[in-house]
Order: sequence, then C-alpha cells, then structure tokens
Amino acid sequence: MTGARPNLGKGRINSIVVIGGGPGGYPAAIRAAQLGADVVLVEKGRIGGTCLHRGCIPTKFLLKAAREYMDHLRLHEEAGERIPGPDRVRIASRMGQVVEHLAMGTSSLLGKNGVRVVAGTASFVEPGVVRISESGELLRGSSIIVATGAGPSRLPLDGADLPGVVDSDGILALDMIPQTLAIIGGGVVGIEFAQ
Repeated sequence: MTGARPNLGKGRINSIVVIGGGPGGYPAAIRAAQLGADVVLVEKGRIGGTCLHRGCIPTKFLLKAAREYMDHLRLHEEAGERIPGPDRVRIASRMGQVVEHLAMGTSSLLGKNGVRVVAGTASFVEPGVVRISESGELLRGSSIIVATGAGPSRLPLDGADLPGVVDSDGILALDMIPQTLAIIGGGVVGIEFAQ
C-alpha cells in the first residue's frame, strides 16, 4: 500500500540504527526518520563517506577542472600564446571547499530530519544491539542497516608498496601532477583519473 507507514518498533530505544554515513547510509537514515522512526546513524569517519571525501565528488571536480583547463589551453594556443600549467594548489583548495560545503549540507539534512549522529565504530554485541567501541555506548534497534561503504583495495602485486605507488586516496593527496601515470583498475574512479 503506497504511503503506508512501516511498523518501526514503537517504544524501542533507537528503533533503527544505521551503520555508515555514506551515500547508502545517510539517505536511508533520513528516509527512516521521515517515516517516523527514531534513528541513530553511526559513522567512524566523516559524514558523506568515500564518495564525498575521496571518490565521486573529488574525482568529478578534478575532471571538470581538467576539462576547463584544456579548453582554456586550446583557446590560447590557437592565438599563439603559451599559458602556465594548472595551479594544483588552487584546484585542491577549491575542491576541498566544495567537499566541505557538501559535507556540511549532508550533516545539516541529518539534523533537520531528527537523525542522531554518533561518531565511532560500531560492532554487534547480539542481534539488534551494537556497541560503539570508543565510548562503550549500546544502541538497540528493531532494524539495523549496515552501509559501511568501500575503500581502495590493496593490490596483490609484488612492489605495490614501493615509493610512487599510490591508491585512489593517495593520488588525491599528491601536491603535484605526475608527468606519467599508469592506472591499474578500470572502475569509475580509475577511468576518471585516466581522463
């Protein structure tokens, strides 16, 4: 039945616990709260997860900046002018501002919808109960949503730990643009870095 409210365990403490504040967890928490649940979201890192801080948003920002630079470069080359390379420090600063703005917006949405956010690492104690490792706080839920996200994989290759080998998190932290780059992996993030 469309619009029917689910039975969210009236009278239970923390009727829904969401573990993970990325693009899977925070929308689930918001929607559950909108449907009347008492919701607690547990996140050990920053709200927004890998996608917002080290994946989708930063790579798309860099891709857009690279396209704009290339358009600018072509325009000046046609006029016979040379222009300096991209300002990596300025680009990184602006990217950080965009990410921070989106993270604050996401946190604000959680608050406006009555979702309680707990910073920490959750582990299951028994069915329906999680403990926050850092504080020892116990959270009970009639439902627990696990949306713990993703991170870069460790390459099972000899030499993967040598200097100059970085994962997708590490490449975002570089303070210079490499002259050459070999990318292992053709997923979304790898393709965006290649572009």
